[in-house]
Amino acid sequence: MNGEIRKRFTAFKIPIGLIAKASLNFEKKQEQAEQSQSQQSQPTQPAQEQEQQRFRSLSLNEKEIVRVNIIANVIDKYNSQEKAYSSITIDDGTGNLRIKTFSDNIKLLENIEPGHTILAIGMLRYFNNELYILPEIIKTLDPRWLLVRKLELTKEFGELYTSIVNQKEKQEEQWQGQQMQQKQQLQSEVTKEEITEEKIESENKDESVPSESSESSEPSLREQVLELVKKAEEQRGIDIDKLIMSLSQPTEEINKTITTLLEEGTIYEPKPGCLRIL
Repeated sequence: MNGEIRKRFTAFKIPIGLIAKASLNFEKKQEQAEQSQSQQSQPTQPAQEQEQQRFRSLSLNEKEIVRVNIIANVIDKYNSQEKAYSSITIDDGTGNLRIKTFSDNIKLLENIEPGHTILAIGMLRYFNNELYILPEIIKTLDPRWLLVRKLELTKEFGELYTSIVNQKEKQEEQWQGQQMQQKQQLQSEVTKEEITEEKIESENKDESVPSESSESSEPSLREQVLELVKKAEEQRGIDIDKLIMSLSQPTEEINKTITTLLEEGTIYEPKPGCLRIL
């Protein structure tokens, strides 16, 4: 069976949300020598420790899936202190999944950070009740490739894909509503304190010190990005592409500013390619 697993399987384009709905196929491998030795030293050892389950594939739409090809946004990253393990969490608008690297392979994630849009091709693996990707190829992409992949998945999976996208959006709206409610409660609790602090600062302000508005006549790129995101709140967010086209600044600088604001939690990305104020 090991020879079969190492074959060059087709890397299927599949939404992350459907991975959770697919059937997991396992093969059982008896390790007789270890089992015999274990039974002698620990007669009451549970059967699941004597028998190992090896993940074989996913079953979806009559396909056996071992390798996947996914385009998604990076929403989290972890590096071990020993630099022997690194992982990222990705979101394609239908669900989340982790990509794990070990030893020398952690170089694949070296330049990958939250906020990046990536193409990930790799083998599916299963350990400790978690399905994850062991990557072969990781590369950053322009966020507009998310739209291209969405069209591909819509064509491939039809209503099944549309339903999981709608389900994820509803979950995000519910979460967003809860966050907004908590934020409003917090704001109402500190409003009086903020007003008092502003009054004190205003009264004690040295007239000889110029105000911030006089020091800079033009808003910074950060302020421009925030202003556009705030204005788009009534439309439930602004597309990153639209935001970039609205600013007369280098695309690279705009993307850096967006990534910084996402990391700070000032803005968030309810779905790939869309920004909202938090």
